[in-house]
Amino acid sequence: MDAGSAGTRRGRLVAASVGVLLVITAGHAAPAAASQRPGHTVSGEATTAQRVIVLEAWTRFTSYFTQQWDCMPDLEIRIVPTAEEHYRGPAGSITAFYRDLPEPIVFVESAALAPELLFHEFAHHLDLSCRIGESRFAPRFKDAQGLPADRPWTAGPSWAAVPAEHLSEAVLAVMGFPSTRIQLTVASLSLVAELGDPRHAVGPAAFAGLTRHLPITGDRLVTTQPAEGPL
Repeated sequence: MDAGSAGTRRGRLVAASVGVLLVITAGHAAPAAASQRPGHTVSGEATTAQRVIVLEAWTRFTSYFTQQWDCMPDLEIRIVPTAEEHYRGPAGSITAFYRDLPEPIVFVESAALAPELLFHEFAHHLDLSCRIGESRFAPRFKDAQGLPADRPWTAGPSWAAVPAEHLSEAVLAVMGFPSTRIQLTVASLSLVAELGDPRHAVGPAAFAGLTRHLPITGDRLVTTQPAEGPL
């Protein structure tokens, strides 16, 4: 963690698995204007097809989370040959990561670009920009996911035990892509739906009916592989 005096920017790191890293900081860019869809830009070595993928993903994401427009600033998505070249943290195999200083930006490795990867990183943008981890949502979400109440939002004994990563994977699920790394509860998906629009707020049973495209057994989504490490 970067040390600094009061009023200065402080950096923190949350490590992820399967090539996804999140870099978060205490400061944030100015939020988007009220009731205006946050914008996005695509930079780097992006093809026309890749720009379309980003546009469609961003439009879908922001269309769902309309209630968070006021706190989400515009986002830059930079397509790069190798994400590790731009990452200033511990060495590791990464394909995408998010930083919010000096401006919000997602670095995505060109060969790995896909909607599901973008949704995960967009969720980090939503989380950090709107301070979800500091809101009343956080303890409710941790309880729904069976995570310790005193677990810091951006820390855990493993990547799969970090509440912020659970949120990003839950956002991925409501976007239509079941998590392959973290087991999610229907209750937690219902909470994420509330972030999108209060009209989405429904009980777990009803929400299960709205997610017929997701592999649900009982009150949990089925992952293609179990989460690694303790929760």
